[in-house]
Amino acid sequence: MILGMKNKLTVWISNQWKSSNYLRYILKLLKPKMNWFPLLGFIFTIVLVIGIPVGIFALLSPSNFQERKEATQLIIQGMGALVILTGLYFTWRGSQVAQENLKVAQENLKVAQDGKITERFSRAIDQLGNKQQVEIRLGGIHALGRIAKDSETDYWTVMEILAAYIRQNAFWNGIDLSEDQLSEETTTTVQAILDIFKRRNLNYEKVKEHYFDLGKTNLVKAKLGGIYFGKANLSRVNLSNAYLVNACLEGVYLNLAILSNAILDGANLKSAECMESKFVHAYLTKTILSDAYLVEADFTRANLRETNFTNANLYRAIFNYALIRGSIFKNATLNETVFVNAKLIEVDLEGADLSGASFRGANLSGINLRYANLSKANLEGANLSGANLEGANFSEANLQCLDWLSLFSAGEDLTPTTANLEGANLTNTNLEKAILAFVNLQNATLTGANLSYADLNGANLHFTNLKGTDLSIAYGLNPSMLDHADIDKDTILPNYFKSGD
Repeated sequence: MILGMKNKLTVWISNQWKSSNYLRYILKLLKPKMNWFPLLGFIFTIVLVIGIPVGIFALLSPSNFQERKEATQLIIQGMGALVILTGLYFTWRGSQVAQENLKVAQENLKVAQDGKITERFSRAIDQLGNKQQVEIRLGGIHALGRIAKDSETDYWTVMEILAAYIRQNAFWNGIDLSEDQLSEETTTTVQAILDIFKRRNLNYEKVKEHYFDLGKTNLVKAKLGGIYFGKANLSRVNLSNAYLVNACLEGVYLNLAILSNAILDGANLKSAECMESKFVHAYLTKTILSDAYLVEADFTRANLRETNFTNANLYRAIFNYALIRGSIFKNATLNETVFVNAKLIEVDLEGADLSGASFRGANLSGINLRYANLSKANLEGANLSGANLEGANFSEANLQCLDWLSLFSAGEDLTPTTANLEGANLTNTNLEKAILAFVNLQNATLTGANLSYADLNGANLHFTNLKGTDLSIAYGLNPSMLDHADIDKDTILPNYFKSGD
């Protein structure tokens, strides 16, 4: 009987709910914009509270005490379930309303913020365009900086506007600047923009196609220490006397740029393109230039201490009179590079391609040229004392007047230097008047080399290839030195050797 009563009750409640939905639909037609749901919910609750007991008794029509007791229990259970369902409904509805209100509030806040940013943006642009008062322009610059910090959406727009301002107001046509112009400070407004660039939020730079364009600008004496300009366009920019300590310029385009007297200590120019750029008198202590493209770059009189040129392309670069101490050129391309009168102290050029390079008059003491390619290189008058030339290729190189003993002071006892040419290829090399005393030439190849008036006193010629070599006017040789050398019938021995020695 109880089961039958529950089934009848379920059918009755379902009919009441459908009736309520029909009524709500009708009310929506009458007033579509009004939310009838709360009113209908209230009416429906009243109907259920009153209707359930009445309906159950009407449907069941209990005729005795036991039936009335069962009907009463069913009513109590139904009312309890109703209370629970009602509570769950209002909880759910409350959370929905709260979420809708929060969403509306957020949208309103965003609209308000966008409106304020638009207003701030317009005002800042007006201030930036003021030509009479620098104070107003500075106010506009700082306002744009705050907008870029507050709004990721407007970040790149602000950066591009500020970069365009520099291109327009600090344009450089490539003509050499006078001494007075080189001594002038960067204008206040331009430096203020550069300061904004230094302090910008790098987390906003997620879109790869965006980059800074400051090409053809005059940034003489600009203060850019620690700035990040990855992959920026700085081609034809004049950065003479600029301060770029610890700047990150990885992958930048610096072609035809002027960086004379610039301070680049600790800067990162890895993979930068610096074709024909001028670093004259620049300071590059511990600067990273690995994998950089430095074709025909000019480092005349530059200070290069512990600079990293690993794998860099320095084809026809100029290092005349430069001070290069402890720098690394491992596997660098240095074809036809010029080091005239440069000082290369304890420099690592292992495996570097130096074919056709000029080291005329250069100080190369302690240099590492192990397995370097020096074919057709000019080392006339260079100082290679203490150098490691093991396995180096000197074919057709000019080593005329080469001095291996210049590190020894006058009156000092001459002892063997650590100059090492073991296994070096010196085929057809010009060694005229070269001082090769005590040099290790073990396993070296000197076929066709010019040793006219060369000093070979105490040199190690064990297994040295001297086939076809003219030793007729070389100095310092004695027969025992050639006991283990590789000579043949075409080798021309010194005239002072006794016949048969």
